[in-house]
Amino acid sequence: MKFRPLFLLAVGFTLVLGASSVSALTADEVNKAALCRDLRKKTTKPNPSILKAQVLLSRRGISPGMIDGLDGENYRKAIAQFRRQEMLGEGDAMDARTWLALGGDAAGDIVVEYEISAKDSNHHFAKRIPRDYARQARMKRLTYTSPREMAAQRFHMTEHTPSAPNPHPNLPQA
Repeated sequence: MKFRPLFLLAVGFTLVLGASSVSALTADEVNKAALCRDLRKKTTKPNPSILKAQVLLSRRGISPGMIDGLDGENYRKAIAQFRRQEMLGEGDAMDARTWLALGGDAAGDIVVEYEISAKDSNHHFAKRIPRDYARQARMKRLTYTSPREMAAQRFHMTEHTPSAPNPHPNLPQA
């Protein structure tokens, strides 16, 4: 079974605007993203340079929260942590020195093609996970409920994200 979404190598994917509304960036936009200097205005639209920075922070072991291309609290905390770690001074701004230290312009591809393997789709999925912890404890194992959930967890995204570059994906059903 072939399914070729664009996934962020080892950490994420393209992006999610929210649970109900998804807006996709192209792989090219993210891979070629440079430091965005005008982040003063809050926006609900994903930004390719923020998404790229989120992936690079995650690769450094600093969690930016959900990789979604949005300038949020966890992203700012991750920048502040990176700046302290690299002795770039206090603050949570992604300035030119921080971007350079993160490897922003020198980074290889951030978004790459990923094909869900037969092993992925043959995983033993649960029909559902009960909310009650006592019932969860009685389960043989807590596992994924679908290939989409497995991909979302593996690549630090939401379950809605695979729909961004593939509005009508042919995902195997659990």
